Amino acid sequence: MVNLLSTRDIDYLITIYEYCISKGVARVIDVAKVLGVSKSTASLMIKKLENQGLIEKVGRNVRLTSNGIEVCLEVIWRHGVIESALTKLGLSVEEACSVARDIELSIPKYIVEKLWCLLGKPFTCPHGGLIVAEESNVRPTCTCRFNVVHKHQTVK
Repeated sequence: MVNLLSTRDIDYLITIYEYCISKGVARVIDVAKVLGVSKSTASLMIKKLENQGLIEKVGRNVRLTSNGIEVCLEVIWRHGVIESALTKLGLSVEEACSVARDIELSIPKYIVEKLWCLLGKPFTCPHGGLIVAEESNVRPTCTCRFNVVHKHQTVK
């Protein structure tokens, strides 16, 4: 599923994920502000993601479905693994984070799994954020990809 989504789709999902972790739900206006788009643009993308079964909209609030959460968890894990591998190759953490964001969706999952094993199955990214939950009730908290999303946006 992750490979069928665009980077922009993922930006929306990760933004909603972060809001849901910190506040319980996200509002369309919050998503629009974070991503630097109009409320109507955010509403259109949210409708698209809702039609794909990744989020659900309740009034002005938006939350991830179980499929949406799975996508976010995989992207956080992919990003952290690729970022870890790139820092091992000598890139700075910031450069590795930016490059990981650019390529995380294009690398097949089985290759990311091989990298993860080769790296010793790390639970955290180079920023120290959790990328894999050790317990089922703990959500990964790595927010470095989320911060890179903000740097790539044009604020309106």
